[in-house]
Amino acid sequence: GRTVVGGRRFFPFGMFMNEVLTPELAKTYAEGPFNCVMNYRHASRADLDLWQRHGIRVIYPLQEAFKGTTLEFTSDAGADRWFADRIRAFRDHPAILAWYLNDERGLDCMPRLLEHQRLAQTLDPDHPTWSVLYQVPDVSRYLGTFDVMGSDPYPVGNSGDLNQVWDWTVGTVKGCRRLKPVWQVPQAFDWGAYWPDKADKTRMPTRDEMACMGWTAIAGGANGLVWYSFSPLKKMDG
Repeated sequence: GRTVVGGRRFFPFGMFMNEVLTPELAKTYAEGPFNCVMNYRHASRADLDLWQRHGIRVIYPLQEAFKGTTLEFTSDAGADRWFADRIRAFRDHPAILAWYLNDERGLDCMPRLLEHQRLAQTLDPDHPTWSVLYQVPDVSRYLGTFDVMGSDPYPVGNSGDLNQVWDWTVGTVKGCRRLKPVWQVPQAFDWGAYWPDKADKTRMPTRDEMACMGWTAIAGGANGLVWYSFSPLKKMDG
């Protein structure tokens, strides 16, 4: 279940974000402890070059390659052409770590997810695909649609029970039949960034809580951590 980059073991440790990339942003991010990033904004080759200069590997977002998404595809065929074109354009770039294929989509999307996995494996067998679900009991039903799986428990300000991180990680590992790597998505944001009407009742996880969530995920079997998310932190700070 370990990731290998350049012949050496690599533990993915990064964050999600939804930001227009600038040199200042890349520099700020790279000053942290991170070695990878999953930015929902679709990187250009110049963006990948910038991340590479800072030693950051990129998980490239392809999860919107569906008819009717914000990318406004009018057909599945058009979405698939975009999907394949992105992989062909960037598969040779040394900054690429993985392709992000599924962001919490339901089982009704299974035919499309299977096709995307087939396309990715055919076009680029050298980089894994990654999916993230909250539907932990259904993980085993998604087998065949990913190389790496993750789940995203965010208990602080929601359920309040940090044991959720253990339960979801162990459930995800078991759902993968212990055959697939698991890159977990721990919480690094205040729910108030998304629920402004509840902002007075939510809070940011403490440093100790984040450390607890990260180490709990690792103890439960995680082979990587990609925290959610840089953008709400930036929003609250600004």
